[in-house]
Amino acid sequence: MSKKISLFILALMGILAGLNAQETKGVYLKLSHFLITDTIAPTVEEFSLKGAEILIEGNEVSLEYAAEPAKNRTFEFDRIKGFEFELRSSTAIGKVKIPVPILRAFVDGAGMLQVEAEQPLGQVNVYTAAGALVASQKTGDKRTQINLSSATRGIYIVQAGANRLLIIKH
Repeated sequence: MSKKISLFILALMGILAGLNAQETKGVYLKLSHFLITDTIAPTVEEFSLKGAEILIEGNEVSLEYAAEPAKNRTFEFDRIKGFEFELRSSTAIGKVKIPVPILRAFVDGAGMLQVEAEQPLGQVNVYTAAGALVASQKTGDKRTQINLSSATRGIYIVQAGANRLLIIKH
């Protein structure tokens, strides 16, 4: 799972927590992404998250609307340039901007954690959601693999330098 997914989840959780603090008209997602035919400029789309279920699997995120299936959408994170959440209320508009990540990670079918970045990774640590260190590896490369085949299913935190992201091991 990539840092984009992790940031997406964290930003959404923050916005949903904000829903409890104020009267809102809704939460919206503005997504800037490249279509298969795009080569220069990304396409920008805006979606209401009201009634939407967000599903994350592999390198895809899907917005599914049970009451309105025609609104369902699926995106590949490799094609996403950036995304922005907007909380619209009767008194103000709050925005959370999410930058394009510099750290990516996912667990492959063999249980190997694949980690890559745009700069050398340095120290890479993997923690359980409770904060226990599961694995640690130091590298000067931009890519590395860490064996998580014996780790249990669950949510893990991958840290490389100041960058952190969540991964889900199935």
